[in-house]
Amino acid sequence: MSDSIFPDVIVDYHLNGDGEASRTNDGGLTKRELFAAMAMQGLLSNSRTFPTPNDIEIKDMAASSVDCADALIRKLEQAGGDNDKT
Repeated sequence: MSDSIFPDVIVDYHLNGDGEASRTNDGGLTKRELFAAMAMQGLLSNSRTFPTPNDIEIKDMAASSVDCADALIRKLEQAGGDNDKT
């Protein structure tokens, strides 16, 4: 099973030498990349978290975003795929 969220992103669609349709795929984002991007978006949307980001704070924000993604993935794995919403 692929760890990719969007595994069939078509990057290029063209005809090959035999005149048949051919496509080039991008692997898409992994769950970790998507969750980290979403966490970073949340951090950036709150100006009290990082009011005037500098280089050090941006590195901290990136690390925090990845930490959040990793924690979410671990929690989801612990749940064992249980989709019960209670």
